[in-house]
Amino acid sequence: MDGIQGTRQMKKKSSGKRTATGAKRYGVRRCSAALGRAPRRIKQSAAAAAHSKKWPVEGMAELIADSVCCEVSQFLRVKMPEDRYVRWLSAKAEKCFQGNADFRKKMNGAKCREWLHAFMRHWLSSLLKCERPDLQKMLPPRFSVGESLPNRSDAATTDRYAVAPKKQMRWQPERVLARSQWAWLQAA
Repeated sequence: MDGIQGTRQMKKKSSGKRTATGAKRYGVRRCSAALGRAPRRIKQSAAAAAHSKKWPVEGMAELIADSVCCEVSQFLRVKMPEDRYVRWLSAKAEKCFQGNADFRKKMNGAKCREWLHAFMRHWLSSLLKCERPDLQKMLPPRFSVGESLPNRSDAATTDRYAVAPKKQMRWQPERVLARSQWAWLQAA
């Protein structure tokens, strides 16, 4: 019996509990055990199709990193070291894409650009928190969870986030590279 038929027969034979609607509910152990016995070629072809390690659009990470850096630079009205930040953000995206199946699944989905924008905003907020916490405090709190920045022309937005810090910090990439979460960037 091959893997798919075996799984179906396993479900028919198993004695699952009945739900309130009368439908059978199968335990996780039974289903995962049946899938574990599926032929190797079925597992490999499904995994290869779902987890291709190629970006859907070549150069997408660099373009989105550049747009997110420009967005923040314009919002804060500060000249950022965009070339370094674009390099770091695209390296982080590549690292996540190669090593994280959930991230790869989102990047191969229908809303890949929206997801990548959200991730890049989150990572940029983290980089700014390490290197320039004075600027990171000027960003809206929702930016660190991936939301886009509000329109700067809005008076309420300008009053709430436009407060410049009293003490300006300098750009020092050593602050970022000293953190354990970003130390791998030295090799990149």
